[in-house]
Amino acid sequence: MNKYSLGGLSLILLLTACGANNVKEPNPSSVEDKSIPAHKVTPSTPEQPHAGPGADIGVIKKGDIKEKLLTDTDGIPSEHKIYFDFNEVGVKDQYRQIIGAHAKYLVAHPNVNVMLQGNTDERGSREYNLALGQSRAATVKGVMNVYGVPSKQIETSSYGKEMPSCNEQNETCWAKNRRVDIVYGVE
Repeated sequence: MNKYSLGGLSLILLLTACGANNVKEPNPSSVEDKSIPAHKVTPSTPEQPHAGPGADIGVIKKGDIKEKLLTDTDGIPSEHKIYFDFNEVGVKDQYRQIIGAHAKYLVAHPNVNVMLQGNTDERGSREYNLALGQSRAATVKGVMNVYGVPSKQIETSSYGKEMPSCNEQNETCWAKNRRVDIVYGVE
């Protein structure tokens, strides 16, 4: 191959990879139990840049975020839930500081492990919701990795719709169930 063939091949691969994010997301009620959903990932914008290890996003300064986010008595950030929009896996801006605070703690405590438990609301099939919960947990793990947390400190799992925190059938309740729980002390 000459240098022009390699350049053309590289361009094709790049364009193919960039087009992979344009996958249409299925409606959970129309997905059969055997299918796995394609999820829409919210891309970064200038307002929500991705940070590398050592970036200031994980640094908590008094007054930056609500006092309850700072720490509990063990130094672990006290907010342990990351909520998602219906049928989405992208982390909302309001939860990036929470994830950053947990990442800062984990980087400072390399012997501490965490489990990210993905959850969904009750709509959709069991299989669809297990895949969606796993994708949500993987997204939070990815953000923690960007903030410098090694993958070996993080496990992910999905409960799908099996562990609701609210059992009413309305949007307020469903919104409470669409979450990733950050659980410490996993061996």
